[in-house]
Amino acid sequence: MRTIEEIKAAAAAARGQAAQALTGDQAALVEALAEEQDAQEALAAELTKLRGLVLAERVEKARAAAAGAYLVQGIDLVGLHPLGSFPVEPSGLAPSLPGGGAIVIRSPDIETADSFARDAEAKKKGLSSLAAKLTCDVVVDPDKNSPEGTKLLGYCQKYPEAAGTIAGRAKKLGGQQEDATKRGRG
Repeated sequence: MRTIEEIKAAAAAARGQAAQALTGDQAALVEALAEEQDAQEALAAELTKLRGLVLAERVEKARAAAAGAYLVQGIDLVGLHPLGSFPVEPSGLAPSLPGGGAIVIRSPDIETADSFARDAEAKKKGLSSLAAKLTCDVVVDPDKNSPEGTKLLGYCQKYPEAAGTIAGRAKKLGGQQEDATKRGRG
């Protein structure tokens, strides 16, 4: 096994070779690109904070409407995708996404959870279709029957991995059995 000193020496040698490989203009371009990336990441972090404020407001409103009947959670859709995937306005919202990229889901009711479990077990539909359906069933903001709610179904069909993530969070809100077992209550 190599020593720490050997690893550090190899890293220094690699950095030295990399520095020699770039001309002056190339090195300046690489540095400018790194600065641009840092600036984009800083802007994205600030816009995420703004979306977080919108989500916090929507979650509080949904909690009040639920009056303890079910649990709610905010989800930042923009955060489910790589940086720069969707244009974001100065407000922090992404108009091309449902709810501007900020949605609120609820814990699934017993019928919805049972239906999902039966369909998944019977393999009547693909898992992506089931996740999209569950996501649309548990969203409370935006309203399912609004144009933004309709946009959510298209989003789930276009981005099945994101729908799977959202459906997974909804199942956890509903007290998924595996989580209860991990906590010694299963």
